[in-house]
Amino acid sequence: MTFPRRALCLSLLPGALVLGLLGAVPSPARADDSAPETDRAKAVQLWETGGPGVKEAAEAALVGGDDAVTTFLSQAADLSYSDDRVATSRLYDLGGAGLREAVRNALKSNSADTIRAFLKDGWQAPLFQDQRVQVAQIINAGGPEVRKAGIAALDSGSPDKIREFLTHGQFDRREQDERVEVARIIAAGGAGVQAAGRLAIDGTAADVHEFLQVGQYTARAHDQEHATIARLDAQAAKSGKAAAAAARAARAATTVKQARIHAATARKAAAAAGADVTEAKKVHDLAVRTDAVKLAARTNEAITRARGLKAQEDQRAAGRQAAVRAAENLRVEADKLAGQAADTGSDPAKLAPEGRAVALATAKTGRPRSRSAALVALAGSDTDIAAYLRTGRKDADAQDDRADAEHLAETADFPEVRAAAAKALQGDGAAVSAFLATGQYEVVKQQMRLRVVRALTGAGPIETEAINKALDADTADALHQFLATGEALARTQDERVRAAQLFGSSGAEVRAAAHVALEGPADLLHAFITTGRSRAQRQDQLAATHETQIRQLITHAAGIAATARKNAAEAGRATSR
Repeated sequence: MTFPRRALCLSLLPGALVLGLLGAVPSPARADDSAPETDRAKAVQLWETGGPGVKEAAEAALVGGDDAVTTFLSQAADLSYSDDRVATSRLYDLGGAGLREAVRNALKSNSADTIRAFLKDGWQAPLFQDQRVQVAQIINAGGPEVRKAGIAALDSGSPDKIREFLTHGQFDRREQDERVEVARIIAAGGAGVQAAGRLAIDGTAADVHEFLQVGQYTARAHDQEHATIARLDAQAAKSGKAAAAAARAARAATTVKQARIHAATARKAAAAAGADVTEAKKVHDLAVRTDAVKLAARTNEAITRARGLKAQEDQRAAGRQAAVRAAENLRVEADKLAGQAADTGSDPAKLAPEGRAVALATAKTGRPRSRSAALVALAGSDTDIAAYLRTGRKDADAQDDRADAEHLAETADFPEVRAAAAKALQGDGAAVSAFLATGQYEVVKQQMRLRVVRALTGAGPIETEAINKALDADTADALHQFLATGEALARTQDERVRAAQLFGSSGAEVRAAAHVALEGPADLLHAFITTGRSRAQRQDQLAATHETQIRQLITHAAGIAATARKNAAEAGRATSR
């Protein structure tokens, strides 16, 4: 049960900053130079570049009246300072000692300029030093290849090379070191360790890592269990021979006294053999319970992580669905307002509040030209908003359509799509929109059909049904929808059914891995079906082989003990002659 590897926070920090910790990354679709230099234009600029607090306040101001904008601008500096302090504080837990100290010093200054300078690039030097320390720690704990790569990164003095080592290089080199470590363990290990190690080293990097983290210890415990029970079996065999010899001596004894002495020896040997069998069973029962407890603990931990990943997947899916609904609601609202704005008797002042809300929503989610037009409108007057609603929004949308078609004309994989895009661009906006909506799929209908047919290979019953449904419809839209979303959805449903079947009818390792997969997101489920299941099955096979060997030893010892008891009984009868 392995999960995707993740680098430490220090190595990911620059990306986190870019993605919003600073809250000061300009939007790629900014209001252009044609926007008037008004208070609203200033508010728009602050909305584009500000942190969360500034953005929230700017949004409220931009959909409000002029007084709201004026009030916002008077508070913007304080809001920006507050955002900067929050962003700086968030860096504290993401760095090492050096970055934490730099964060404390910046916050202690209580200076807007100092904090802003720190957020701009002041974090880089302390972060670099923390990363060097982190690399040194990895070197100390790593194998030869990790140490070699880490030393090279440190010697380079390059922040980029150090970051590359932390995010990628250490893991690539660690895989090499881990394979060497498995080979060493195989050479020195017992039969169980050797068997498990050979399976791991013949597998993937995940198999190797799983062996080092879990498998080797399970195999060592099984080897120890086997050695203990084999020793008890040998002891039972020795006691059995002693009981047999004593029984023979009792039968051959010439006096009752001698026969009784030999009979007592036979009973003692039989009891010893029985005790060895009892001890062997106890050892095995304890080993089985220990294996079960350890597997349950690993499984519960993995389930917790899988549920967390599933919650994230569900949240992303809900976000996508909400975005689709919001886009449709925005289109309906914009069309309604466009109709009102087209009325010659409409009052721009009355349209402005709802119109600005539409423009703001477009600025947040629209394509580049639509966002730019919305920002320009937000920076303007009520009349500008009315003009945007009347024609500006649709004009910008048409420009985005044309840009999308131009992109396809240059980069589409299929020449048929490139040719159709070029042809559509020679026409009007309606031709371009039609191409984007349906035309680009119509021209590659046969290619899509072939891809759908190929998907039949290896498909489960649910996916097969979805494939046949798309093929029977035989429309470009049906084929496209299957390839875009239907295929993955149907495959996941099939994999969920298969995982449930394995959960109910397989060995302990497969059941545990299936349970984790069923609790997790689609990619974790797919990984289980494609690779994880095989890994778990191999582990179950190793466990089954071990169980068979142990039971054979115990059965052998039990047979010896039974024979010893029989011999002891015969020796006892010899005393009554």
